[in-house]
Amino acid sequence: MSADVSSEDLLAAWSERSEPDRKAFVASIVELIAAKLRTDTAPWYPGASQHEPHVQVHAAKQLNRRLTLCFVADHLTYCFAQSGSDWADHYVFVGEATFEKSTRIAESFALVEHVRLSELEADAYDQAAVVATVRDAAIAKQRGLPVVEGKTDDVIRNMREAVEAEVAKARAKSQR
Repeated sequence: MSADVSSEDLLAAWSERSEPDRKAFVASIVELIAAKLRTDTAPWYPGASQHEPHVQVHAAKQLNRRLTLCFVADHLTYCFAQSGSDWADHYVFVGEATFEKSTRIAESFALVEHVRLSELEADAYDQAAVVATVRDAAIAKQRGLPVVEGKTDDVIRNMREAVEAEVAKARAKSQR
């Protein structure tokens, strides 16, 4: 897509669809990502499938009878440890799914972020900020704009620094 394409243009083919159609397309993508997560994480995290992945469609292209949806999907798996500290894993995918009528006929997606979080970090983690950073990069790439590398790393580093500062503050307070 060219750099002069507006956000509205990227979603025009999506917006023209009825609400039930949009929900069905998203459900198909949710099913796709959930299957990947079950394959990759279920042996280690049996509770990973307790809730569905979140899917955001950020662009749609209509070509004849085929609709291609560009999406970001994410899932946060929180693991309750039987002994020791809990932790979480946040998986963020970027991809495309092509539909003919209501049937998904092709898909391509990749895991672009996997963030492992400690119990303390999980409470401070801004899942939406990480997803927004990945989505914005995907949109920039579609528009042919330069993608600023490392923005997700910055979000995660800032969160970890804030958690470390809180821990240091609590330790100092308890040593008084």
